[in-house]
Amino acid sequence: MHHKNSEYNESGSENKDRGNLTDRQSQVLGFIRATIEQKGYPPTIRDIANHLDIVSLNAVRRHLKSIEKKGYIHVEPGKSRGIKLLDEVSSSQQAKVPLVGKIAAGPFSLADEDIEEHLIMDPDFWGEPEDLFLLKVKGDSMEPHIKEGDMVVVKRQSYAAPGEIIVALVENEATVKQIILKDTRYFLHPFNPAYEDISTGEDFRINGKVTGLIRRY
Repeated sequence: MHHKNSEYNESGSENKDRGNLTDRQSQVLGFIRATIEQKGYPPTIRDIANHLDIVSLNAVRRHLKSIEKKGYIHVEPGKSRGIKLLDEVSSSQQAKVPLVGKIAAGPFSLADEDIEEHLIMDPDFWGEPEDLFLLKVKGDSMEPHIKEGDMVVVKRQSYAAPGEIIVALVENEATVKQIILKDTRYFLHPFNPAYEDISTGEDFRINGKVTGLIRRY
């Protein structure tokens, strides 16, 4: 379902007289502004097309090019969310990534009650914000490289290659470990030698791959 509420149209119409934007260009710019304000990152070309019922993605690209020429935005080529507002503080165009207190349900679902807070992160560095979540590490099984209290940046996916650090759900408990292969069997390997490898079984599920780490001092 496509929503065309007045918020987006009004947001765009405020700038209608600036740079001689057409009504359609004002709607596109309004939707871009509203998306950044609400989500912390810009929409994709397909998001704009779906919301404004524009059939052709090339038509959206033409609108963006015209809006860029009139000085409202900058479009970075080759990036799905490469739209930047020129009259906004750059931090407002960074992504809000959820820090979760626990993982449950399906491998890619995060319930609102499981989210403790959101952190502002630059999608140009960390990647697509919709694919990411943060998880606070508990225990010392990954010492010395990953410490208790660290926040790992996790890309949501249900697969991983041997040697990668993952977030896995084992008997409904989330754990951060390195996945390794021994004699055709997969194990979860802790970096701390005081702990033993964990054999993966029927209750094992990969929720994502660790792509980075944030440590507060």
